Amino acid sequence: MLRVGVGVATAMARIDNVNVGGFPDRSSERTDKTVPAVLALAFGVLFALFVTLLMVSALYCIGDDLKRRRAAVQLRMARLLTAGT
Repeated sequence: MLRVGVGVATAMARIDNVNVGGFPDRSSERTDKTVPAVLALAFGVLFALFVTLLMVSALYCIGDDLKRRRAAVQLRMARLLTAGT
């Protein structure tokens, strides 16, 4: 009498994408849908990190530079107007 182990019986039953219980094996379809979702989530997190850490701080620096230049221009204009009178 030939005895077949559980692993061999399960492997033989998975031929043609059918599980031991007779239900279709959906693991490949699940990974086909989750891989793009995981990649999109990962790139979204990286994009948010870039925007938050680099872009926001750069925009604050640009705003500060513009404020200083405006103050310097206003000071020069005030000096020119008072020197002409």
